[in-house]
Amino acid sequence: MEASSSSPDSKPPSRKYIGDESIVLVGFVGAGKKTLAVIAAMALQRMFVDFDAYFRRQYHTSPHDYIADHGLKQFRDVEAGVSERLLSRHKTGCVISGLGMGNTQQRILLQQFSQHSPVIYIKREREVIQRELNLTEDKFVRLYQLGHAYFESCSNFEFYNITQAGPATPALQNGAKDSTPDNLRLKDTESAFMGFLRHIFGSPLLKSIYSADPLSPSYTYALQVPLKWLEHPTPNYEELNSGADCVSLLVDLPTEEPIHDMGDRVSRQLSVLRRHTRTPIMLDIRLPSNAALSRYQELLVLGLRLAVDIICMSLDCPDWAIERLVAQKGSSIIVGTHTLAPGLHWDYQSVRRYTKRANALGLDAVRFCQSPECPTDSGSATLDHLAFLREARRSSPLPVIAYKEGVRGKPSIFFNSTLSAVALPSMNNCGATLDEAIRAIYSCSLLPARKFTIFGSSVFYSLSPAMHNAAYKAYSLPHTYSVLQSDRFDDVRTLLQDSDHGGVAISLPYKTRVLPFLGYISPDAQDIQAVNTVVMSRECDTTNCDQHKTILKGYNTDYIGIRECIDRHLSPANIIRPGSTALILGAGGMARAAVYACHKLGVADIVISNRTVANAQLLADYYQSWAESHNPRRLLRVHVQQSLDTPWPTNLQQPTIIVSCIPAHGVGEDPPPRLKFPEAWLQSKTGGVFIELAYKPRETLLMMQMQEKISQGWVIVDGLHVLVEQGLAQFELFTHRPAPVHAMKRALRLQQSLRV
Repeated sequence: MEASSSSPDSKPPSRKYIGDESIVLVGFVGAGKKTLAVIAAMALQRMFVDFDAYFRRQYHTSPHDYIADHGLKQFRDVEAGVSERLLSRHKTGCVISGLGMGNTQQRILLQQFSQHSPVIYIKREREVIQRELNLTEDKFVRLYQLGHAYFESCSNFEFYNITQAGPATPALQNGAKDSTPDNLRLKDTESAFMGFLRHIFGSPLLKSIYSADPLSPSYTYALQVPLKWLEHPTPNYEELNSGADCVSLLVDLPTEEPIHDMGDRVSRQLSVLRRHTRTPIMLDIRLPSNAALSRYQELLVLGLRLAVDIICMSLDCPDWAIERLVAQKGSSIIVGTHTLAPGLHWDYQSVRRYTKRANALGLDAVRFCQSPECPTDSGSATLDHLAFLREARRSSPLPVIAYKEGVRGKPSIFFNSTLSAVALPSMNNCGATLDEAIRAIYSCSLLPARKFTIFGSSVFYSLSPAMHNAAYKAYSLPHTYSVLQSDRFDDVRTLLQDSDHGGVAISLPYKTRVLPFLGYISPDAQDIQAVNTVVMSRECDTTNCDQHKTILKGYNTDYIGIRECIDRHLSPANIIRPGSTALILGAGGMARAAVYACHKLGVADIVISNRTVANAQLLADYYQSWAESHNPRRLLRVHVQQSLDTPWPTNLQQPTIIVSCIPAHGVGEDPPPRLKFPEAWLQSKTGGVFIELAYKPRETLLMMQMQEKISQGWVIVDGLHVLVEQGLAQFELFTHRPAPVHAMKRALRLQQSLRV
């Protein structure tokens, strides 16, 4: 923790960045600094700078050999000079690794650098560090204490690099286990670290969740996850994806446990949460009445160092302490909290001063909690609470959260519309669960049940209804998802004009024809010129707020599904860099989405191969023209292969991304395609990822061909994975709730197994 965190006079470090500042990783030997630095440099397309290599270029020897020849004292003096030159010459556009525990001069250099750039302390399990250093327990404890204090004092962020567990990971089918390929072993680490960096720079490069803003008054929920629950030997991580809009890590401030030990526990479990949930994370530290303010502040600052999305801070803290935290919050959201005394009436005017003070201090929201005073919550108390919420929404300059805690406070949880606290399913004796809350709001008609339909000319075989209906059931949502197959496009008008409908999934061949009927088209769908998701949004009429009008909003989740599958399954060895090439098989609507997905991931060279070359050329011409007019500085070169017999272009690297966008079954009178990729197109030395969009049959001919390439580094992703990923985004756009990933995956696998 920053040593000055308890001082009202010292200036806190800034955590707001333009976006091109260099990143420095510090930490013990064996913490994984270099691996994370390489991952970040490749993903962000920055220069990787390694201290040891930089030192070698200047002194023509390694730091280790220099110490052996000249001694540690002389090395420390030289090290500081090298570090100063390195940092001064690489202030932007770099990821720097290898700066170890140096002398006071180097500490000051890093502290100065951290005033305008992220300096990240990479932590790891103590036993891993000790094994790497090969020291006895006594020597290691002394070195660890010194090193920990050093790295903490010269950094402004920290990331806990959890050692990868065993190879077994949950599979999609029948709850069995499958082995993660060796080349994907680091994907969880990569995903967690890149999410961490995106938060630091305040720029979510790839949006991963499409549900409501947690602070919006649209009945959002915070899942209460005690720190001790996460530390249980076998927590059921699936409970973390129970549909809440954020996960709230509950930490009881210790009165005796050393604050550094508590900090290590919080740091590790936040990394665990990042690996097991897609939603924002909130840190809620419970402040006992007898707790020292300095200890509380240290853990709050730790939350900022860990780049937590939302941090709760008690309004009992003095103004200077709140202002200090707000001044260094970076991209984090700070929620001011106040606990009402038991028995106090829910009267907004009596607590209005708290919202005014919170707003003046720069907080982002206010939360009022109260413990129920009696075994039963009277009707008058519920009415008082409703009146409180209504007045708060009308008068407060900030979002207001207000509820009673525990099982007796359930009615207030049901009626509070912003970040209500809900208990884990396995801890339903502690309060209302999300299932109970959702049932309550729909039973009271606070939200309407909706119909959703997939519409197309050949959708009877679609697995989407089973997937979406399973998701509704998992969350106790009273919605339905049905099928309408028709050769008449005009039949979609009936769905779009139905007041009970909440949205329509548009399938082939209508994804382009629907565009003129929409009042809003997302930028991505506009670029692709295809919509597969229409949301029927009821919005307040600007001329008369008592009336609502329906706006048809179009989105494309096909490209999201493809993009996510590429990103999740492309190994670190094949991370996208200048020169990376993708191959798209087909030139129809899904190929259009696949080209866009690859471009959004940063691929500059995309090759299209299609049976009808003219269609491939039309698609290539469209994207070439689009790229030149929309973003001429971001390169996109779309090439067309004349046939499968055409040699791979010598001016292009071998593809590391291949997406098959052709049907694998017969269409009409046409037999199933029997094509295979030419071996000359599959010569990537590091393999790559092959995405098969077809899921009928379960294993296509192209998948069987690529199965033989697994030992060469190829990862195969079937059509069900893509269907799930696009379905997650579509579910969230339709319902404004985070999607139940596990339930949707299970439903798809079950449904497909029944059709074999």
